[in-house]
Amino acid sequence: MFQRAAVGAAVLAATLGGTLIAAGPAHAAQSTQQLKCGNDVLTVRTNNDNSSQNGGWDAAHVIGDGHLIPTSFSGVANDIEPGFSGTNPVLTFTSVKGGTNANHNQQQVTCTTSFTDTFADFAPGYSPPPAGVNPSDTILVTITVTAVPKV
Repeated sequence: MFQRAAVGAAVLAATLGGTLIAAGPAHAAQSTQQLKCGNDVLTVRTNNDNSSQNGGWDAAHVIGDGHLIPTSFSGVANDIEPGFSGTNPVLTFTSVKGGTNANHNQQQVTCTTSFTDTFADFAPGYSPPPAGVNPSDTILVTITVTAVPKV
């Protein structure tokens, strides 16, 4: 169970900002999110602010037991607006901790999460939008994270 729970934590912090972080100062605003790890759905708590000294690579707290130390994030955003005439995916990203050398000798788990949002809300300040994308278009975002689970 812990292994599955740990995976989920890392995924969601990345979700809304491209990085996942969790345990921080007691005054840091935090959110909970649900992640799919194998056949399990986990709830994780992450900091809302990704500007820590660790650059968003802090551990994420798995509700119930343990935490996850993220080692990579990747994501894809597809425009699912009816009548969209551009090319999907409209955005992709990958971020690997330590140039693939971080925690590479430790067991890792993989989790994913998906959500919908408007392009403008998901990528504020991204201007101009990709070809064929309107700021009000609905996009489907899928994020994948690998992480080292710890009890």
